[in-house]
Amino acid sequence: MKVGFIFSLMTFALGFSILAHDAAAKGASGFGEVDPDKYYANELAPFSSDGCSRYAEGTSSNTKQWNHCCLQHDVIYWQGGTQQQRRDADEALNQCVADTGATFRAFLMWLGVRVGGSAKINTSWSWGYGWNLDRGYGPLEQAEKNQVDQGLAIVPANLNDVVTKHAPTRPQRKSVTGDFCLDSAIGRVYTKLGRPFKITETSSELHYNSGRWLRSIKIVPNGCGEPFQFSFDLAGKNDCSRVVVDVWARVQSVTEPESCK
Repeated sequence: MKVGFIFSLMTFALGFSILAHDAAAKGASGFGEVDPDKYYANELAPFSSDGCSRYAEGTSSNTKQWNHCCLQHDVIYWQGGTQQQRRDADEALNQCVADTGATFRAFLMWLGVRVGGSAKINTSWSWGYGWNLDRGYGPLEQAEKNQVDQGLAIVPANLNDVVTKHAPTRPQRKSVTGDFCLDSAIGRVYTKLGRPFKITETSSELHYNSGRWLRSIKIVPNGCGEPFQFSFDLAGKNDCSRVVVDVWARVQSVTEPESCK
């Protein structure tokens, strides 16, 4: 849970190129059958936390006064889920810190996580930070819930026993296709279908609009007559080919086919 991010965000800037261009489409023949055991199934890293991170965990007289609130908040952020679940987690943090008597601190911390914890910002504390593939917002699939349950089983019952780190342990982000956006899209298709599949058709476009780079990807798996369509909001035009430390390509929208066999 990062509060100091709200302050560093104000000074953060990225340079954008104005020239727009289409990205080369990758042919379906380069993929074959998608094997979830090798990569594409989303994997959850063991729970880890940096406590209250860039913000105080208590007062000088009680240095851990509201640290347990940050840990409870991180448990929810680690697993991710819907936008409403994130709002609920942030409200719970606010109430928890306020219950320790630090009402104004509670407001500042709530403001910090509302601004700096978005799933659209790829940081070690953003919503769903435990997953190795970007999953944005949305209810957890059953396979994901199973991983969460397994992860929670080894989290100490007393969260104060959690050993915090400078930054949470992030799952390794690797690429099979050489394109992190395409990897993420394929991973989401697999999560939805729940079966291995072959890509019968795929196309990709990159363009610049209103100060942002936008990437669209269409994937037609076997058994589906219509494509899965993904729209990515990028900080820079090359963000699909590299992992940026704090800002990364994020799924803006997904359109799924009505039915697949």
